[in-house]
Amino acid sequence: MTCLDQRQVRAAGAIAGGSLAWYALKTRARHEKVVARALASKGVEHFLPLQRVRRRWSDRFQLIEVPLFSTYLFVRLHPEQRLQALAVRGAVCLLGSGGTPTPVPDGEIEAVRRLMASGLALDVHTRLRPGQRVRIRSGPLRGIEGTLLRRRGRTQLVVAVDLIGQGAALTIDGLDVEAA
Repeated sequence: MTCLDQRQVRAAGAIAGGSLAWYALKTRARHEKVVARALASKGVEHFLPLQRVRRRWSDRFQLIEVPLFSTYLFVRLHPEQRLQALAVRGAVCLLGSGGTPTPVPDGEIEAVRRLMASGLALDVHTRLRPGQRVRIRSGPLRGIEGTLLRRRGRTQLVVAVDLIGQGAALTIDGLDVEAA
């Protein structure tokens, strides 16, 4: 994947009659929330998965919300709106290939939304390697598909957003999944 800035997106042009699609928007480091607020003020639909983590300061611990995928958030746009999203302060580029921004499949966004709504503890995985595709067969996350990994003696289901090369991992009981 390549990072397409405003100049490259303008050169790619808008696709006539294109429909709404999700795109991965890369931001400056620690600017995800600022970009999300600016997009909201412009009426642009976005999705910034946040997780609560416990951080230590010199004198105390505190729970804070941090982005699940550092330096990324997702925007749902018509092709002609892509430049509007890149004009936001802190936005760097849209991910794509061949000089054109690449849409993120709706199923991947929905799977991440459902994982976030579950309230379970998640780990972020980068540089995902191909593994066995599995589907959760019972419980509130039934139907979510991902890659099964074994890490430090734990079985984890990784739901990947292939475009950004990252995913969210959930520790699961091996009996809760079936081959996809």
